[in-house]
Amino acid sequence: MEFWLALFKIVALLIFCGFAIMIFFGAIGGGDYLGTSVLLSNGGFAPEGYWAVLLTMVIVSVVFIPIYWLYPALPEQFPGFLYAGVNTISGSS
Repeated sequence: MEFWLALFKIVALLIFCGFAIMIFFGAIGGGDYLGTSVLLSNGGFAPEGYWAVLLTMVIVSVVFIPIYWLYPALPEQFPGFLYAGVNTISGSS
């Protein structure tokens, strides 16, 4: 069963990539050739500067670092510990 689900995920990803390439070249979507015009117009990829991109990367790293610190310390208790923490934050019991 796991094999078929993994295969389904890979096929779905390939289909998604195919649609993205067709939209990029204007084959679907009823538009002209897009290319990189959407990405590079109106200030480009980072219109507020690359400081925002760097800051986002730092914030994401800081959020996930404690998970990497806790796992080696509590390998046998970690799954239950993680679920308890998620349930505490989300308010479910």
